[in-house]
Amino acid sequence: MAKNKQIETLLAQYYTLCSYSSSSTLSSIDAEKNINDVHKELYTMLHLDKECRDPKKKYLYKVLFSTKALDTALKTFLEIHSAWPCGTNPPSLGGYINALKRGGHSFNTLASHIAQAANKEIVDKRNEYLHSANKYPTRQEQEKIRDKILEFMQTVVNLA
Repeated sequence: MAKNKQIETLLAQYYTLCSYSSSSTLSSIDAEKNINDVHKELYTMLHLDKECRDPKKKYLYKVLFSTKALDTALKTFLEIHSAWPCGTNPPSLGGYINALKRGGHSFNTLASHIAQAANKEIVDKRNEYLHSANKYPTRQEQEKIRDKILEFMQTVVNLA
């Protein structure tokens, strides 16, 4: 239940950001739709215990859904602040993290050590499980990735 409260609080902060969107590429309505999608992904991740009995698949899906939520949340944050797209970089977690490190006119710069930690503890771990056959996170590994994602999402929203 504590994760539900943490997620609700975090999403409320992202919804508040949406109402301030002055981006030329993303309306406040589209930003809110994106955060609704983040909400759905996080709640799918939380409720997989009831839907998926195979622990290997369940923990892999939880990593997948939580990183999909992070991907959309970061892109939306950057679009709200007119900091994405930047250059010819394709959408990716690494690209979003680099854009956050560059900062923007309406948000603070993400510290390099936090960006490095996010790449190591979230992006690299996600890639380890989602890009390798027959490799699955344990429950503890999945929970650690989820917690790092929620912590990083909070760090990002605090940049505004």
